[in-house]
Amino acid sequence: MLRDGLGSDIALEEMARLTRAATGQSAADVDGALRQARSVARHDGRAVAARDVLTALSPDAEEHNPARERRIALHECGHAIVGTCLGLGKITRVVLTSQGGQAWMAYASGEHLLGDLEAELTYSLAGRAAERLILGNAAAGAGGNAMSDLAHATQTATGIDTRMGLGAEGLVWLDTSSAAYLRVPQNAARIRVRLEAAEARAMRMLETRKLLLTRMADDLLEVGLLEGARLEAWLARVREPSARKGDGINTGSTVGAMKEVESRDA
Repeated sequence: MLRDGLGSDIALEEMARLTRAATGQSAADVDGALRQARSVARHDGRAVAARDVLTALSPDAEEHNPARERRIALHECGHAIVGTCLGLGKITRVVLTSQGGQAWMAYASGEHLLGDLEAELTYSLAGRAAERLILGNAAAGAGGNAMSDLAHATQTATGIDTRMGLGAEGLVWLDTSSAAYLRVPQNAARIRVRLEAAEARAMRMLETRKLLLTRMADDLLEVGLLEGARLEAWLARVREPSARKGDGINTGSTVGAMKEVESRDA
């Protein structure tokens, strides 16, 4: 829709910014933004420009922040790489948005063994691990609300003990919230150890693919959205032993379709 509205000669960087602003909006929202942009351009007596559409899509968007966008790109690519290494499912989309970023995964059917749950913890904390590996520290983007990576990981780690009969409490089901369970210092310490181990596992996977991580993140920054053949080319390199060398990549391969069923926010 954006290319039809602006023409195929739009600069790649401008298209990437528009894609981020449009992500999460409906087709009607995008169509309305294009109409508004054309109206503004007609009023000014000029051709419609990308900035007109960007303003219509995201009038209150914060100022462009390259450092923040790179952190988010590394975070989301960290999820994609670790999720692929663990075989949790198929990463179907990695995207930068005006609010942050997302990595979408179609989860494979698992047996919900302890190892499966620990793999989920590792995936949840992979974005944070990617930030620490490349930038030396992690931002608060992995935490925040109840839908965040850190919240999901904490709930899963607590559930291993309280609701799944696979942890420290043994064969028992406890009707208690994560918040109540973690008020006990011994419980909080044990859950923290489990989460730190999961993050360390993600870090080890990313350390051997460090250059691949940075190049994938650079590509995401350039185009704003990785999916289809472009994304599959990166994930194919993750699965190859040579991915540890992180050398060049061919983005012209093909990939089959799969339903998108899950996302992670930065």
